[in-house]
Amino acid sequence: MYPITRYWYKNCPLCGHEGELFITKKESGQLYLQCAECFWACDDPAAIADSSKGYVVDIDEYMQRARAAVPTLEEIEAAGWAKYCQHEEVADGPSDFV
Repeated sequence: MYPITRYWYKNCPLCGHEGELFITKKESGQLYLQCAECFWACDDPAAIADSSKGYVVDIDEYMQRARAAVPTLEEIEAAGWAKYCQHEEVADGPSDFV
C-alpha cells in the first residue's frame, strides 16, 4: 500500500507558488494537475498560466479517495504526460496527502 510515489509538475500559479501541482487521476481515469495547497486544478498542463482555465476541487471529495487519485508512472506515461513528471515525492502514509 505505502509508500506511494507521487509526481508533480510545477508550483501552483494560483496560490502564489506555495503548492505543488500534482498529477492526479479522476475516477474516469483522466489525468489532471491539482495543487496540494489550494486544491486548484487544471485538466490541461499547457493552460496552467491562465488560472481562469482551472477549477477548485472539493476537498472532502478528494480526501475520500486521495490514494486512488494517485496515478502510477505507467499510467502517466500511457497518457502521454511523462514530460510533466518534473519532480517526485514519496508519500509514506495518508497524512502525506494533506
